Amino acid sequence: MPDDKIGVGVKAECPPEDDRSLLETIFEEDLVEGSPAVRCPSIHDGLSCWPSTPIGTYASVPCPPIMFAFNTSSYASKYCDLNGHWEHEAADYLPCTLKSILDKDDIGGSGNSSSSEEGEDTTSLLETVIAARYQMCVDLMRRVPHPEDGRLFCPRTFDGWSCWNDTPAGETAFSPCPYFITGFDDRRMAHKVCNEDGSWFRHPETNLTWSNYTTCIDLEDLMIRQLINNIYRAGYAVSLIALVISLFIFFYFRCLQCTRIRLHKNLFVSFILNNILWIVWYLEVADKPETVFNNTTGCQVLHILLHYFLVSNYYWMFSEGLYLHTLLVVAFVTEDHMMRWFYLLGWGAPAIIVAVYAGVRGTSTSDTQHCWIEESHYTLLLSIPVCLSILANLVFLINIVRVLVTKLRANHVPADTNGTRKAVRATLILIPLLGLHYVLMPFR
Repeated sequence: MPDDKIGVGVKAECPPEDDRSLLETIFEEDLVEGSPAVRCPSIHDGLSCWPSTPIGTYASVPCPPIMFAFNTSSYASKYCDLNGHWEHEAADYLPCTLKSILDKDDIGGSGNSSSSEEGEDTTSLLETVIAARYQMCVDLMRRVPHPEDGRLFCPRTFDGWSCWNDTPAGETAFSPCPYFITGFDDRRMAHKVCNEDGSWFRHPETNLTWSNYTTCIDLEDLMIRQLINNIYRAGYAVSLIALVISLFIFFYFRCLQCTRIRLHKNLFVSFILNNILWIVWYLEVADKPETVFNNTTGCQVLHILLHYFLVSNYYWMFSEGLYLHTLLVVAFVTEDHMMRWFYLLGWGAPAIIVAVYAGVRGTSTSDTQHCWIEESHYTLLLSIPVCLSILANLVFLINIVRVLVTKLRANHVPADTNGTRKAVRATLILIPLLGLHYVLMPFR
C-alpha cells in the first residue's frame, strides 16, 4: 500500500550536515551580522531540520507531517547547551505524538506530560502504536552513528509506519512489514529504494517519498475478502431487484390494500433502503482504504443511516409478528389504530435506539476512527434490542402455531394429518416473515 494514499511519507529536504553553503542559504536569517558567535550548528536529525541556534536556548521546528496520529500544528524542540553543542538527549517530539492540543508550557517544557490521561484518551490503539514506534525511531536515530565512509547515503527517516536507516545510494533498504495493519503479513518485508543521487524514491503520481508496502499484503487473504465482498454486493443487488418488484405489485393492485399489506410495504421499504446503503458501503467505503483513513463525516453518517434501517428491518418484522399474534389472541381490535402504533414501532423506535448508539459511540475517540468500520462494544446498544425483538417473535410464533392447532382440532380436523401439515406449513411461512432466520447474526 503506497504511503501517499494514507498521508505518510517524510520529505527529507534538509541538506547533509557537511554542505555548509546550502545550510547557510536555508538558515541565513540565523547567520546575520551581530548574531552570537557561539551557536549550535544546523543539523538534520533524520526527521527535522534544526537551524543554527544560540547557546542556552531552545530551537523549535514544526512537527513533521507523519501519518494521521501526529499534530502538525505543534512544535518539536531541541536544546543548545552552553558549550555550543546540541544536548545529548533526543529532541522533544512529544507534542507531535499527541493528537490533543497541548498548552504552550507543556510544549516548551521537558515533555514529562507523556503519561497524562488526556493524551491517552485522545489516541486510538493504532495511533498509540504508531506514536510509540515513532519515539523508538527517534531514540534509535540518536544512538546509531552516521556513516563516515564518504559515500552518498539516503538520510535515515520515519515514514509513518517504519524506521529506515541511512542507506547507500543505489541500494534498497528492507524492513519487516507492520504487524498492526489489517491484511499485512508481518513475516514479509517492505522495501524503500535509495536513488543514485542519494535521495529516497518518490512516487511518480504524488512526488512524495514512498515506501513500498505492497509486498506486505497477503494476496490470498485479500482475494478471499474481495470474493466475500463481491458475494455480499451480488446478494444485496438480487434482493433489491426482488423487493422492488414485490413492492410494485403491492402498489399496483388495489385489491391488495389492508393492514397486513401495509405492514409488508413498510417492511419491504426498510429492506430496500438498507440494501441500497449496504451496496454503497461496500462500493464507496469497504473497497476504498483512502476513504476509511480520511474518516470523513459523510462515511460516518452513512454508517449511522445504514444501521438505522438495519434495526428498522427487525422492528418491522417484529410488527408483523405482533399484528398476527394480536389478531389471534385479541377478539376485537381496530386495525387503523394499530397501524399508528406500528409506524411508531417500525420507524420511531429504531431512530431512538440508533440515536443513543451514535451519541454514546461518538464520545469515544477510539471508536470513531476509520468510518466506524471496526467492531465496538457499543454495538451492544443495537444488538440487545434486536435480539429481544427476535425472541419476542419466537414466542409469537410458538403461540400462533399453538392457537392454530387448537382451532384445527376444534373443527374436528385430524391432528395427525391435515392439522399437522397445515401447522407445519404455517410455521415455515412465518419463520422468514418474522425474521427468525436472522437469529444467528445479532447474537454473534
